[in-house]
Amino acid sequence: MKLFNDLSFQFNLRKQQGAKTKFQKIYCRISYKGCRRNFSTGLWTTESSWCKVTEKVKSKEPLSIDLNEQLTLIKQKVINTYFDSKDKRKDLSLDIIQSEVFPSSKLFDLQMKIEPEIISPIEVTIISRRYLDDLKAKLDANILSIGTYKSYRSAIIRFLHYVKMYYGSKKTSLTSIDKLFFFKFENYLLIDCKFGNNYTHKVLSNTRKLFNFAYDLGLLETKFAFKFKVRYTNPHRAILNMEEVKTLINLQQLNSLQEEVRDCFLFQCFTGLAFAEIKGLKAQNIKTLDGEKWVVINRQKTGHESKLILLPIAETILNRYFDHPYCHKTNQLLPIRNNAKYNKTLKEIQAAAKLNTKLSSHIARHIFASTIALQFGLPMETLAKALGHTNLRTTMIYGKILDNKIKNDFDILKRNLKDLS
Repeated sequence: MKLFNDLSFQFNLRKQQGAKTKFQKIYCRISYKGCRRNFSTGLWTTESSWCKVTEKVKSKEPLSIDLNEQLTLIKQKVINTYFDSKDKRKDLSLDIIQSEVFPSSKLFDLQMKIEPEIISPIEVTIISRRYLDDLKAKLDANILSIGTYKSYRSAIIRFLHYVKMYYGSKKTSLTSIDKLFFFKFENYLLIDCKFGNNYTHKVLSNTRKLFNFAYDLGLLETKFAFKFKVRYTNPHRAILNMEEVKTLINLQQLNSLQEEVRDCFLFQCFTGLAFAEIKGLKAQNIKTLDGEKWVVINRQKTGHESKLILLPIAETILNRYFDHPYCHKTNQLLPIRNNAKYNKTLKEIQAAAKLNTKLSSHIARHIFASTIALQFGLPMETLAKALGHTNLRTTMIYGKILDNKIKNDFDILKRNLKDLS
């Protein structure tokens, strides 16, 4: 398990040579800045009761619970030693970790320095299960969004499915998977499954993260750098122009649900917030600063702050649902139910408005960036902050320059150059 960029930590069992007992000693493998060493914890358990995924004893007996607590304590001591070195600005080494955490392991470690390290091959299914458990833990800790977690999980499931097809069994060592496998895996996704280039690229890219995870754990000696031919291309997304947005604003003869969804969609168009963010929008996300109302949230997908001034039409929509029963019940500012129902109703609204562009919860974010923000003069850097981006290249995907914006900018350029003609 990678604790920090330069420190990895793992518990494992090792059977003693010539030992007749079924018990095995628990060792702690620590890697720091490219150096690796195994330390004896002085604790014992049986192979049948040991879980390789969680690196703990599976039994719920009092003795097993105590053993797991001791393992947790060892891990915490290693983390404390790491932070102490940072706080005191002292160099950290495996010798220092040994003296602080494993003072009785000197003899064992001297032997380990002489003997070559043997890394046992690990089955693909075991490391995949452990990787998914790590992702699930990050999801539960709000480090990953549910969408990102599902994307990673889907890629690993497809990878394991092809491993079984290719090798005839999922009980395959991670180290036996070579570049030829991935060459054929890519062809399988593109030709047999008929997936598009972008989805194939995503599956292969997310699968590569599994191998990086195994390397960080010390299960692979080197990073497995494989390349694939397929390239990701930004898809063309049709968006609404300002006249079409006005058509939605003035649209009549909608039922109550359609009106609510239309208003929530327009709120997205004038704020750039994603579906999950408007669904989770609460009173504490609205701040009054210098007489202006702001929307301040941490984006669920990236964890970065999104900060923007509430435009008048968006503020009007919020005020419209201030006393809505569903909003009171759920402590939301907008009457959002679920994404499937939301997108289904948007299709009905699209038909009622006679729009050619397919409406969805995500397209509103693009409409805000291109039709609303950039077209009416909001700088790209400010737009990036409003969308919660840290990279302008990401913002450029959302921010398409519309034809009328190009015309207006060239009109300004011609006026400025008039004196030169």
